[in-house]
Amino acid sequence: MTNCITLTDYTIIDGIFKGTIVIDGLNDELSAECYLKNSRSDIKCDVSLNKCDGENDNKKYTIETGLSDSKLQTGTWYPVISIAENEYYFSYNNLTNSRDVGSMLNLTEEGFYFDAETKIHYMGALDNDSLFVIRKWRERNPGISRGFVTVTDFSLNGSMAEFVLKSPYEQDIVQAEVWLWSRVLKRVKRMPVCDIDRKRKSFCVNFDEYISFMLQHDTGRLWELYLVVNNNGSFCHNRIEIRGKGYFERRNIRKSVADESERYLFNVPDYNENGDYDRLGQIYFSKQGRLCGKVTERRVIYKEMFRGELSDMKFSSEYMAVSMDKIVPGFENARIIVRYTDSITGRVNTVEWKKQSGNNSDWFLLNYDDVEWVNLRYDILLLADKDDYTYEFRLICGSRKFMKKLANIYANSHSMKDDRFIYIAESIGEKLVIECRHKTEYDSMFCRIKEKIALYLAPMIAKRQKDKKLLLFYEKFGTAAQDNSFYMFEYFKQADCDDSIVLHYVLEKKAADYKQLKKKYGKSIVPFMSIRHLIDLQVAKMYISTDSKRHCYRWRSGSTKMLRRINDRYFVFLQHGVLGLKRVEDIYSSQYINKANIFIVSSEYEKELVERVFGYEKKEIAVTGLARWDMLENRECEKRNVFYMPTWRNWILEVDIEEFVKTEYYKSYMEILNSERLAELLEKYDVHLTFCLHPKFRKFSGEINSRFERIKILDFADCKINELLMECNMFITDYSSASWDVFYMEKPVLFYQFDGDRYMKEQGSYINFEKDLFGYRAVDFEGFLEKFEYIVANDFCDKPEDAIIRDRHLPYRDNNNRKRIYDVVMEKLL
Repeated sequence: MTNCITLTDYTIIDGIFKGTIVIDGLNDELSAECYLKNSRSDIKCDVSLNKCDGENDNKKYTIETGLSDSKLQTGTWYPVISIAENEYYFSYNNLTNSRDVGSMLNLTEEGFYFDAETKIHYMGALDNDSLFVIRKWRERNPGISRGFVTVTDFSLNGSMAEFVLKSPYEQDIVQAEVWLWSRVLKRVKRMPVCDIDRKRKSFCVNFDEYISFMLQHDTGRLWELYLVVNNNGSFCHNRIEIRGKGYFERRNIRKSVADESERYLFNVPDYNENGDYDRLGQIYFSKQGRLCGKVTERRVIYKEMFRGELSDMKFSSEYMAVSMDKIVPGFENARIIVRYTDSITGRVNTVEWKKQSGNNSDWFLLNYDDVEWVNLRYDILLLADKDDYTYEFRLICGSRKFMKKLANIYANSHSMKDDRFIYIAESIGEKLVIECRHKTEYDSMFCRIKEKIALYLAPMIAKRQKDKKLLLFYEKFGTAAQDNSFYMFEYFKQADCDDSIVLHYVLEKKAADYKQLKKKYGKSIVPFMSIRHLIDLQVAKMYISTDSKRHCYRWRSGSTKMLRRINDRYFVFLQHGVLGLKRVEDIYSSQYINKANIFIVSSEYEKELVERVFGYEKKEIAVTGLARWDMLENRECEKRNVFYMPTWRNWILEVDIEEFVKTEYYKSYMEILNSERLAELLEKYDVHLTFCLHPKFRKFSGEINSRFERIKILDFADCKINELLMECNMFITDYSSASWDVFYMEKPVLFYQFDGDRYMKEQGSYINFEKDLFGYRAVDFEGFLEKFEYIVANDFCDKPEDAIIRDRHLPYRDNNNRKRIYDVVMEKLL
């Protein structure tokens, strides 16, 4: 017998490992046992061993085992043969590994398997002693080289694309594939690259099969493209991105332009049996430069490629009007529509503007009486025809004149009888919309005069304070002081900062904590929308907040001069919670003006999400944990209490009270709060329930009530959210990020998601609620009561399996999150 047994070939297909081995000297009198061995955990997993038919002389045997069983932990496994109490490891065709670390063998469909459901890689490799091993590695295994491979140029020929790399891999590329991967659908399409030209540092890809694969599976989902390489034994898994060519070379600021068609490489129709098509498969570079794929409806295929440019606007007592000097080349019959969705019925309404042709430009008029005005944001879209088909386009600001009018919503708007007004605005994503809303105290002439004074004084004050570094902290338009921003403000105040560092916290005078904090911190507490605050917005060295840049200023202000100055500030984004329950890349993406300079996250998992989906670079993301978690402690009281706090809905944010009480949202919560069965459960188990609406729905608090003594309704202004979270025995919500705080404290969370389908359509999530959500979940009232009683009856038990999710998403539980954030800020500041 030899020290090693030779493995002559193997396959890993769909998580099943099969191999052929040669055992010399094994006779019928000796028995052999085959198993997988993991030295880290000393676990053995049985492997079937069978003699090959007709191979008695050569002593060939087949081995087979399933690798995807959850009992087989992730890690590196050695196939071992035990004969007469002696263990023999495998060599692979007498190959040797000259590297100090392990070396992967095959990146092929037969020799390498990737499970898109679990994101686990299965591969054969040689360890540093040249022994054959099977790797079962998670996506974030440190042995996988992950990042970006940069393309500097590309050329197209039919369905073939050639990509030129910025720099070659350090070693020879042994094998290479391009993966088309949908993380949402949990599907992947793998194909070997067609050609690798080492002299040109390029590789070629035929996209026919990739596009066909997308068309088979989905419409609207994002597919990511990766270059996956066996780099002389190193496994490299890199997202494909482009830098320094055409569109990406010309643009330092990622702002929409009229023609972005060069980002799109392939647009392939999905023809039906009649030779027509309603959708297309696209391969394109995103605004961040990432290579992507998607299936798009035909009517919106050009929406991100071309845009109409508006050059002027005007408002009269009967109508509003916009002008467009030129339409998209190659299209005809241009018209403009306004589109909005009824918040109660979900019905989509469309109104077309009347067209008046002029000598140099076309004017489009919208009569106010043609629209049912409610407090909503109305999309303005361009329609145009080509080949007897109508396509949809976005509209953008196309002149300085139009931009100036956008900045002054009071001179360019229409006032209604009920103290509401209508004006055109530019959203965070740079699309033009019509805003309809009530005027607030911050729309008053007094506030507008204060703003002009602040704009005038700020440059002079900036010169006088050029040696000072002002850090401006705030939350939710200055309405509160109980989230990550405030805890970081307090930490900085207690730290031994340099005298040149000035700390200000912005808070409304009517906030519950204003007087107390003003007494404690004096001038460091700055009233929201005061002249001091408006000057601070312009001279601050850094904004530090749980919310976006725009949350430091009056809401829905229009594109004012102040807002443009705010957009230029350095921004540290502390977040409310862990990313997962709500899609927010349309607000915080790196391509938008709300972009953060430093994005605070809680885990490597979340960092990868921000990098991949939001488009940030690694250096812009800091893994620290959330500041407020340092203050969390489990303070469960003798009086057992359940805290219930649902979040808001973007589709009913601006409705009035009359409309709000018609919504499913209102009816569902009133059903719970006035349920006799729930009241009986509370009485039976001696539990109290505290209910609080999200602050964005504070105006509806008066409509929420309960007739039961054990149910208490609180206004957000009267709540100490952190205190309630720490004192509760259980937390109930729908999609609130506060659930992570309770999860952090290892208490049970119950998610009641009665409108989950609409929420996923209107808002979206990074988590599969059915498979990946922690805690307990209910989708109807009966399920809610059942889960509620189960948790309470079992003494508020936390699910044991949630410990794995907690370790992955919340690795820092050492009460040093603020210290880590402080260090990150000071490094950037000094």
